[in-house]
Amino acid sequence: FFERKAPLDWVGRRGIAGLGPGTVVVAFSRRAVIGLAGELNQLHPGRVACLYGAMPLGSRREEIDRFADGRAEVCAATDVLGHGVNLPCETLLFAETTKFDGRERRDLEPWEIAQIAGRAGRFGFHERGHVGVLTGVPWADPDPDLVRAALVPHVSIEDGHLGYRIVDSGRLRPQLSDLNVTRVDELEPALHAWRHAALRYWSVDGWLEVESIQPLLVRLDAVRDSLHHARRTLGLADIWKLVQAPVDEDGAPLLGTLAAAVAGDKPQQTVLGWILDPRRLDSAGLEEAEQAAREASILRWFALQYPGVGGVTIERAAALEEAAAARVVRELRAEIEDPTIGRCRVCGARTAPWATLCDRCFMARGYRAGRR
Repeated sequence: FFERKAPLDWVGRRGIAGLGPGTVVVAFSRRAVIGLAGELNQLHPGRVACLYGAMPLGSRREEIDRFADGRAEVCAATDVLGHGVNLPCETLLFAETTKFDGRERRDLEPWEIAQIAGRAGRFGFHERGHVGVLTGVPWADPDPDLVRAALVPHVSIEDGHLGYRIVDSGRLRPQLSDLNVTRVDELEPALHAWRHAALRYWSVDGWLEVESIQPLLVRLDAVRDSLHHARRTLGLADIWKLVQAPVDEDGAPLLGTLAAAVAGDKPQQTVLGWILDPRRLDSAGLEEAEQAAREASILRWFALQYPGVGGVTIERAAALEEAAAARVVRELRAEIEDPTIGRCRVCGARTAPWATLCDRCFMARGYRAGRR
């Protein structure tokens, strides 16, 4: 086990208007964090850092450096903090104590709170860490009792120490050798059969979770559709390798392009040349730049699997990722200083970050729709 060197002090509720340098405020979605950064910027103009999972690594490093060297006084961040981000944070405040875990919105587990709170008072930076909840933001309603209780370890471990119960789980995913297939057209039914068997025989243990096959099926569809339109084919080994790519649903079209390139479809090289060109980001907005960074990550993976195919190289993918990271930093600054997230798109009034209309405009819009 690991023993904390710098103690944590509970500081209760802290108003947004009274935050000092070295404060990190935590929320649990990209929009919530960017909206929160916009609110903080009203009080700390130009001195707010922002961290969330969809940021490219280069953008994260820039934001971390700004906070570490004092160019940013406060930082709004998601729970990306709990995954290897080392900030010289003296005070950490929770703006939210619930999160959406992919299935439902739920209270944070004690160990999740403790893991994030542990970023405060990092040993070697500060003698003590301070943890509390943020007040003064209308849409944020954190539970101080939940946070305070989580700061006290309550599970007995060896030698009389106390710690936290972390729910460990294993994830079961299909391997090609499990599927007993020899042709590409056998893949989809074999995946369904594998999942049915896995749920029936292997998921009886609570610690073992059978992964959804839906992401694999989305990627498989993208690859098959692209090959069909290009009138090309690939063998089972290549198809399986491609559907294992680190690609979410938004990246499926790019995966299809890459599959056609592997199959020898020459026009795809022109498409990939445009995707790899950093100049296409010269006028990109924040979401477009974030998407380009994700594409760069996929292209880097592809260059390792299929060196030189379609003109894709690690160097070109890295150049795109660097340009995307710089663009994200620039557009994030613009969004924080002149927010659109957390603002009504009709009248500009403040809203919750996940809303696009204020209550007044929503009601007015609904009234007009009702009359029609």
